[in-house]
This record gives sequence, structure tokens and C-alpha cells, in this order.
Amino acid sequence: MAGEAQAAVTACPFCPEEGARVDVHRHLVDAHPEQIEAWTDAKSGRMRYRVVCPICGADYEHRVKPRSTDPTFLTTFATEVRMVGFDMLLNHITAEHEEG
Repeated sequence: MAGEAQAAVTACPFCPEEGARVDVHRHLVDAHPEQIEAWTDAKSGRMRYRVVCPICGADYEHRVKPRSTDPTFLTTFATEVRMVGFDMLLNHITAEHEEG
């Protein structure tokens, strides 16, 4: 309808998929899990994740902040960790690589 704002289209940075941001976010989690690296630092025991922007190579690494020190946390909550990582990636792409 005239006068209605059109929903922005978000493109997957890893394949031709595109759609609403929420749909592409879910697609990233489901179709590209290998793009989020998660590990536990052997020395400190701290859990971390990393995502690399496929457009510019910017590397975002952050600590996972679980409420416990459960060694199975990263496995149990792998989907949630990927969701956070891909949200950061989409925010970066929006801020750094989209015009307008």
C-alpha cells in the first residue's frame, strides 16, 4: 500500500539467501553454524566465540558469559551462542557495509 514502509531486505553474507532480517538471522544459525567458532580456553577455563566478517575480514571475538562453569555449556547452548554471534555479524554488516 502507498505510504507504508517497505521492510528492509537482508542478504546472507555466505550464500544467495535473502529476506527479512529475522529470517536471515535464523537462516545463518541453521545453515552456517561452522562460521561461529566457540571454545573453552584451556588455561583460564573461559568460554569464547569468534565470528569473522566475510566482507572485510574483521574478527569479532567475545567471552561467553555463562552463569555456571559447566564444561558442557558450549555444547548445550551452541544454538544460542551462534544466535549471539550472528547478531553481532549482522549488526557489523549493517553499520559498516550498507549504504544509506
